[in-house]
Amino acid sequence: MEIRTEKNDLDRMGSELSQNIQAVNAEIDSALRSQDRLAQARESRLNNVRQVRGEGFDDSNENVMVLAEVESQKGAYLMNALASLVNDPVLG
Repeated sequence: MEIRTEKNDLDRMGSELSQNIQAVNAEIDSALRSQDRLAQARESRLNNVRQVRGEGFDDSNENVMVLAEVESQKGAYLMNALASLVNDPVLG
């Protein structure tokens, strides 16, 4: 009887873990799709700016500052996501 109880507990834990993995994978897929949409929107906006300001915009100080801010925000987002994964008791 004890072995059966232990097996049932392990099966339940395995099922919960599988559900958590599926949820995390769904979140990752959603984030990747969102990132793709944002990259397309960014490129579209840059093309609009290039039409107005000319091709030299990519090398301008203004663009470099914007790119630096974008990279800073991406880094902060990734660090937050990593901290969430590290501190998640289910995954830890």
